[in-house]
Amino acid sequence: MTEAHIAKKRYGVLALLMSLFSPGLGFLYSGAWWLAITIPLLMILLVVGFALSEWIFAPYGILGLLASLFLIYVSSSVLAFFSARKRSPSRIHFFQHWVVYLFFIISFFSIQLIFKELRPSWLGYEAFRLPSRSMAPSLIPNDFVVADTEAYENDLPKRGDIIVFSRPDKVGVKFTKRVIAIEGDTLKIQRGQILVNQKAVFEPYVKAQYNQRSGLLSIEAIKVPKGTVYVLGDNRDNSFDSRYFGVVKAHWLYGRVRALWFSYDKKRGFIRWKRLQRF
Repeated sequence: MTEAHIAKKRYGVLALLMSLFSPGLGFLYSGAWWLAITIPLLMILLVVGFALSEWIFAPYGILGLLASLFLIYVSSSVLAFFSARKRSPSRIHFFQHWVVYLFFIISFFSIQLIFKELRPSWLGYEAFRLPSRSMAPSLIPNDFVVADTEAYENDLPKRGDIIVFSRPDKVGVKFTKRVIAIEGDTLKIQRGQILVNQKAVFEPYVKAQYNQRSGLLSIEAIKVPKGTVYVLGDNRDNSFDSRYFGVVKAHWLYGRVRALWFSYDKKRGFIRWKRLQRF
């Protein structure tokens, strides 16, 4: 008898481990090929649905997405375990061979890599971790934010927007700052007070403890050129921003920060739930 006609038993533990390694693979092993395809497809559709509906930009959006994906991941692995255990010994199908398993695994991880690379352009969002205190207290180290990468496809930022951008001299590095003035504005800093078009700007996000040295700073009036914005960090005493490198050009823009979806206190070892918010 050929291998294809030999009745073989399917093992539940092996199906479980295969599904934990690559969602859906355990179903392929147990013979339920339709479920093997459905599970990864369901996970992809869930990510796309969260992005297109903009639930991803809610304070608990990404956490909700991750929880949903984890639920599918765990439940499908458990179902694969029972599916294999209940299946009586049967002949091996063409899709129950190591070559097909390998192709399935490579396909799954390839799709993940493609999604990661094309997520900003296809789905319109990207997540970042804040490494510094330049935007404190609004954003502090180990805050995780999600940015809308389609926000400025046709428009420039508005005053007060928290933006993500890159600079030609810092390849691969993303910066997060707040827009203070937009094209055509006349900006002046007088002993730490921001004046835009000769009017004082109310900045509740700037706290006194982060504006002690900069509170003595004055900058002569400048006009923001067309197609650019002037940005500052909320932590005026510890921020490398437009005061030092000039205005941010439109083609440097990457996206607008829409929500703070996770925050972790590394020293104390707990999640800062109260910091989660929409911007």
